[in-house]
Amino acid sequence: MKAYLIIHQYEQLFDDSCMKGVNCSPQQAINTGDHPPLATNPRRISSINRQIINDEVKKMSNNRIIIPSTSPWASPVVIVKKHDGSPRFYIAYRKLNSLTQKDIYPLPRIDDVIERLNGSYIFSKIDLRSGYFQVPLINEERNKTAFITHDGLWHFKRLPQGVKNFPSVFQRLMNKTLGSLRWDACVAYLDDIVIYSRSFNQHLIGVSNICQTLHESNF
Repeated sequence: MKAYLIIHQYEQLFDDSCMKGVNCSPQQAINTGDHPPLATNPRRISSINRQIINDEVKKMSNNRIIIPSTSPWASPVVIVKKHDGSPRFYIAYRKLNSLTQKDIYPLPRIDDVIERLNGSYIFSKIDLRSGYFQVPLINEERNKTAFITHDGLWHFKRLPQGVKNFPSVFQRLMNKTLGSLRWDACVAYLDDIVIYSRSFNQHLIGVSNICQTLHESNF
């Protein structure tokens, strides 16, 4: 009953009817120095994959994640297969990434995470839906995220997947958001948060505190 009340109290966290934006300053991640823009022509695709691309572009546009662009940068879109064989929309940022200075901010070591979970008996996991798409990108770097399709050119207002430094940027943001709760009540690896406890009452407190923190940050 107590667990249900917590979920009910923070039910807006689980609302997937819209893509919210995190309350944070726009993030910077794509330092390409003074290199001139690189652009690639759209790749030839099948009619089936063309519809997949159209649907994904429409969804991101409706959620205000992307907007039409006049950027001199352009990366191609490809359709790749997921582990289950289903198609996945993917932007090939390989050329952009090769020019980008690396952000060395660390991701958590898996062995450190496992060691920290040792001795706990109760676990909950929060998977942030489309976590990158909730984080704003600074205006000066949005043009660099441009991607080209058979129908046009678009760029991102929020962090897209596939760009070199965005895992480090997102991890830094999660660490700052969770603050002292990290390594005390939870561990966060990118958009996955594992809450751990040795007792049920302690677990409820941890879940409540983390939900409150995510709510205040508008995740």
